[in-house]
Amino acid sequence: MRARRLETSVWLVILGVYFTHGELGVNLHLNETHSTYSGIFKNLITRTLMGENLIILYDTEIEQYVEMADISKWAADSVKSLIVISLDNFHDLQMNINNYYVRGSTMIVLLLYHRDPTSFFDAEASSMVWNPDNFILLGVEAEDFSASILTHNLLQRSLSVVLIEPVGEENKNFVVYRMKHRIPGKIASEVEKIRHGIYTPEKFKDKAELFGEVHLDMTGGVIDITYSCDDKPYVYNIPGETECQGFSLDLLSIIAKKHGFSYNVQQTTDYRWGSKENGTWTGLPGELMYKGKHLIINEFLLNEEIHSDFDTTSPYFFHGGFAFVIHNPPPLPEWLGLLYPFSYRVWILFICTTVIVMALNTAILFIMHDDESSNPSFFLIMSSVLLVGCPDTTRKTWVMLWMLCWRLMAFVLSLAYTSNLVAFLTVPVTRSKIQTVDELAASNLRVLIQDYGIFVPEALRISKDRSLNILGNKMDMFPFEYSMFPFENAFLKVLADTHALLETYSYLYLERKKANLTESTYIMRETVFPSYSSWILPKNTPYTTVISEALQRFVESGIVEKLYKKHMDVLHDHQAVNSLQASEAPVLRLSHLQGPFMMLAIGLLLSLVAFVVEIARDRYEKKNSVINTKNKVVSG
Repeated sequence: MRARRLETSVWLVILGVYFTHGELGVNLHLNETHSTYSGIFKNLITRTLMGENLIILYDTEIEQYVEMADISKWAADSVKSLIVISLDNFHDLQMNINNYYVRGSTMIVLLLYHRDPTSFFDAEASSMVWNPDNFILLGVEAEDFSASILTHNLLQRSLSVVLIEPVGEENKNFVVYRMKHRIPGKIASEVEKIRHGIYTPEKFKDKAELFGEVHLDMTGGVIDITYSCDDKPYVYNIPGETECQGFSLDLLSIIAKKHGFSYNVQQTTDYRWGSKENGTWTGLPGELMYKGKHLIINEFLLNEEIHSDFDTTSPYFFHGGFAFVIHNPPPLPEWLGLLYPFSYRVWILFICTTVIVMALNTAILFIMHDDESSNPSFFLIMSSVLLVGCPDTTRKTWVMLWMLCWRLMAFVLSLAYTSNLVAFLTVPVTRSKIQTVDELAASNLRVLIQDYGIFVPEALRISKDRSLNILGNKMDMFPFEYSMFPFENAFLKVLADTHALLETYSYLYLERKKANLTESTYIMRETVFPSYSSWILPKNTPYTTVISEALQRFVESGIVEKLYKKHMDVLHDHQAVNSLQASEAPVLRLSHLQGPFMMLAIGLLLSLVAFVVEIARDRYEKKNSVINTKNKVVSG
C-alpha cells in the first residue's frame, strides 16, 4: 500500500515538475519576446528615429509585448512630435488628423502588428489620402503573410517601406527588409522584400541608414500611355504618316531608354481632352482613373482638380496660356500715307513751329529793311524743310546763326520723315487693336472655342474677375472635329468680325499659320490661364519621382527647349507649302503712292488758281494804271 502511494507521489512530482517546467518555458519565451520586441521598438524611437515626427499605429495584441505607457516616456526627449493610434480607432480619428500627416515626408508612419493588417490596408486603399514617403512595419513574429502584405497597393504607394521582423524560432534577432516596388507590365519577382541585415542601433543609426536610397528599378516594365494626337507640337500627326510624333514623345523615348522600360501608346477613346463633370473624369484623365492607363504626356495645365486627383511631374515647360485670335481691323486710307511717319502731335508741333519761324523771319526782314533784297519768308523757311536751295542775301551774323539752327532742326525732321516714309507706305497702318482681356470684354466680339472637354469654358463662367466672367457668358462652342483643318469654319467667323477664337497658344499659332491668316489676323497680347505643363500619372504612383527628376534634368540642360523648337520648325516647314502664295516680295504699288500724286494734283490746282489770280490782278493793275494816266492827262 505504501509502495503504491510512494509510486503515485513520485509520478505526481514528475508531472508537477514537467508542467511547471513547461509553463516556465512558455513564460520565459514570452517574456524574452516581450523584452526583445520592446527593446527594438525603444531603440527605433530613441536612437534610429531620433528627431523625427512619428505616427505610431498598433493593433491591440501588441499591448502584450509593449507597455503603451512607456512610449510617451521614450519619445519625450527623442522625437519632435508623436501621434499614437490603435488600428481599431484610426478610421474614427482620421477626420481629426491633418491629411498631410499621412502624405509625403511630414511624418514617418510606424506600424506595430501581430495580426494580419491587410483589412486595415484595404480600408485605407479606398482613399487617395494615404501616401507617406516613409513607412515602417514592425512585426512581433515572422508571419507567413509578411511577404504578401508588401505587395499590397497601399504600401506600393510609399517611396520607402521597411519591414522589421524576427528571424529564427527564438525571435532574438530582428532582420531589416526593404520593399521592392512593382512596375507595371513587369513580372513580379517571388522575393518582394530585400534583406539588409540584422537590426542593431549601431548599424541603423539614423533614418538615412534605415531607409537607404530609393532606387526604383523600371527595367523591363511596360507603361501604357494615353494621349491625343492633335496637340501640336507636343503630340501630333503629319498627313501621310501613320505614327504620331512630337517633343513629348521624344522626351518619353529618352526616359524609357535610360531606365530600360518600354511603353504602349493609345489614343483616348472618346476623343475628349478631359475635365471633371459631375464628379467623373472624362477624356485623358478618365483613361488614367478608370481604365488602368499609367501616363498622360499631352499638354496639361496644373490646376487644383488635377493636383488633388492625380500625381503630376515637376513642371517642365511654360504654357503660354490660352490665346485669342482676332481679325485685323481695316487699315487706314493709303492716300494718307504721307502723314503716317509722324504722329498728330508731331505734325501739330511742326506746323506751329514753322509758322512761328516764318513770323519771326518776316519780323527780322522788316526790322532790317531788307524785305526787297531777300526772298519771302515762306519760301525761305520751306526751302529748309524740303532740303532745296534758296538764295538769301542777308549777311548779318545773328541772322545767319538763327537760320542755321532752324535749318539743322529742319534737316533732322526731314531725315526722320523720309527714313520712315517707305515703311509706312508699304506696311498698312491699322486702327487700334484689341490687346487686353478688358478691351475684348468691352467689345462686341463673342468668344469661340472648340468643345473637346477642356476646363476653360466653365472656369471663365464662374470667374470672379468681371472681364473673364463676361467672356465666359458670351462664349460659343463648336464641336470637335479630327481633320486636317479643324478650325476652318471657326476662322471664317473670325474674319467676319463676329468672334475671337480661343485656344492654347502654340496650337493656335500653328493653325493660324497653316490657314494662311498671319496677315489678316493677329494674336491678342494678353492670354488667359498661363501656367506650366506637367505629365499626369495615377494618384500615388511610386515612379512619379523617376519621371519627374528626368524631366527636370531635361529642363536644366536645355533639351526641352531644343526639342520644342525642333518640332515647331518641322511644323513650319510642312505648313509652308500651304502658304507659298503669300510669299510675294513687297513692292511699292500705286496705292502706296497715292499721297504724293494727290499732293501734286492739289499743288497744280493751287498753282492754277494762283496763276489765274495773278493774271486777273495784273490786268486789274494795268487797267487802273491806264485810267490813272488818262486822268492825269485830263487834269494836266
